[in-house]
Amino acid sequence: MVNSNSNDWDDVLPIVQLASNYKIRHRSKSAPFSLMFARRLNSFEDYDDQSIADTIPNRPVTEQELIERTDRMYQIVFPAIRERTQKIIEEASKRFNDKNMIIDLPKDTAVMVRLPGRTSKLSPLYEGPYIVVRKTQGGSYVLKDEQNELLHREYVPSELKVVSIDETAIEDTYYEVEDIRDHRGGPGQREYLVKWAGYGERENTWEKASSFSSTVPIDKYWLKRKELKELEQARKQKMIANEKDYTKKTSARPNVTEENKNHKRKDMVQDSTVLRKISA
Repeated sequence: MVNSNSNDWDDVLPIVQLASNYKIRHRSKSAPFSLMFARRLNSFEDYDDQSIADTIPNRPVTEQELIERTDRMYQIVFPAIRERTQKIIEEASKRFNDKNMIIDLPKDTAVMVRLPGRTSKLSPLYEGPYIVVRKTQGGSYVLKDEQNELLHREYVPSELKVVSIDETAIEDTYYEVEDIRDHRGGPGQREYLVKWAGYGERENTWEKASSFSSTVPIDKYWLKRKELKELEQARKQKMIANEKDYTKKTSARPNVTEENKNHKRKDMVQDSTVLRKISA
């Protein structure tokens, strides 16, 4: 409705809101406007037309009629809508349960978390492992990482994959990676210079990719190197362009030929001759 001009969204907001409130919902079989005001929304008609004006009540609704209408909504309409909504929810829940296997993950279960998007086919599908802390009332799970810190959000069962991990790995000490400074070695033997969070630069160590519990720090490192390389290429291209502009401006200056130099010498000789005659 804004024709790709998102700056005009506030101009169309009232009509969009009205259209949404006028639409009949599947659950309630009613429009939100009708349920709110206990009446139908006035249709978009030309009320100057006498045939349409005759359909309008001659008097306004009295206070008693409004009270009776509201009581009818609370006693009949709202209970019926509540009953219908509950049936629809139960049917939808049954269809979902029939198509999806519900797994109850016990506490301390090791799981991997599905990543929301993959930048390439080489990117991992899951990250982790994490440990289940508890199940919420809504059916999602609270997880913790290898440092026993809770993850920032809860996860639904469809995002989790149960895995088996080495029990000795649970007792390993983990440290947080602050940044990767450099790398060395070729593919298959590559190591990364790790800056550890909470430690100085002297404590940096070379680590293999297998030592990381997540590929996120490594991905960030290569992305940063790619951005720096692109910036360096852009800087070189700009320098080349500036040099070409300077050369073009220099070549555009008038060229003093040998013939012009000879003319200037003749003029200087004539001027000096005139000066001698005047002085004589």
